[in-house]
Formats: sequence, structure tokens, C-alpha cells
Amino acid sequence: MTFTKKSLFVLSIATLLSVNPAFATSSNTFSQDLSKASTSISQGAKSVAQTTENKAQELYYSYKPSSKANKEVSLENGNLKGYLFTEKSGQVVTIHTNNSKLLSNKYTVGTLTVYTTKATTITQANQVLAKLGINTLLSANSK
Repeated sequence: MTFTKKSLFVLSIATLLSVNPAFATSSNTFSQDLSKASTSISQGAKSVAQTTENKAQELYYSYKPSSKANKEVSLENGNLKGYLFTEKSGQVVTIHTNNSKLLSNKYTVGTLTVYTTKATTITQANQVLAKLGINTLLSANSK
């Protein structure tokens, strides 16, 4: 016969109650405390999971283009690549450094949205925009 942790715990409490009747009066309080602790741990775990998910969403943006890029450019011997997409909401540019796919930064200027990898500087992003033929300059305030 195999015992789970829960069944062993219940068996232990039942044994304590049968051996020591004085424990029976305090077991109700103990059971309530145990229930509260279990609920608190469960709520804490849910909170940590939600916080982790929120942080992940803050760290990386997910952009899925509706079609292939209209234009592609490459700078710095291929270590910096830019892709221009036209969406219903305006133009979208993704800029990747060192073949990274994770988009950590988002800049918005009018109807232009630019997503860049973490290692991409604003200067590099502006160079890519110029090479794509976009006459908009990004700044730290564009975030």
C-alpha cells in the first residue's frame, strides 16, 4: 500500500487524537491554522506566478507581422539588421543585433513603432531607420 503525504498527515493527526485526548481540543484550532497557512501559501504562489508573467511581458515585446517585410537592411557587417513592415496602424520596424530575436525596447513616434533588441542603441536604431528611408529620429523620450 502506498501512502501520499496528505494521507500520512491525516493518519498522523488521527493517531495523535486517539493517543492523547487532550490534543483533540486543540486540534480544531491546529486544523484551522493549517488551513489558513495552506490558503496563504497557495495565494502567495499565484501572486509570484503572476508577477513573473508580468515581468516577462515587461522585458520582451511580441510582434508578429501580418506579412513579409517590405524592406530589409543590414549594417555593421550583418550584426545589425532592420526590417520594415506596413501594418493597418502604421509602419513597424524591428531591429535586431547579433541575430537576437528578443525585442526588449519599444519606441513610438506618430504612427511609427520601432522594436529593438536590448543591445541596440538609439544611434544604431536611427541609422537603420535612415537606411530604410524613414526620416524619423528616435530619442529616449520616444519610449
